[in-house]
Amino acid sequence: MSHHLSAEDIIEKIDSIGTCMFTTVDPMRRLVSRPMAVSHIDADHRLWFFTPADSEKTDDVLGEGRGTGEAGPLLHLR
Repeated sequence: MSHHLSAEDIIEKIDSIGTCMFTTVDPMRRLVSRPMAVSHIDADHRLWFFTPADSEKTDDVLGEGRGTGEAGPLLHLR
């Protein structure tokens, strides 16, 4: 028997946990995962994370131009 979760079910679970493992690709092309708090889930079900612009996480994402989920374009604010 399979159990299918709706987008709303998944969002509710993410909201209740508050933290997920965010995985990026480092300059050596290795997967690097770290816990990050979900800052916001928008109406299109995109998860938003915020981190300092000078962090290694930012370098990893911008170096490859994507996180491993590659759900959409990245917005880099300065």
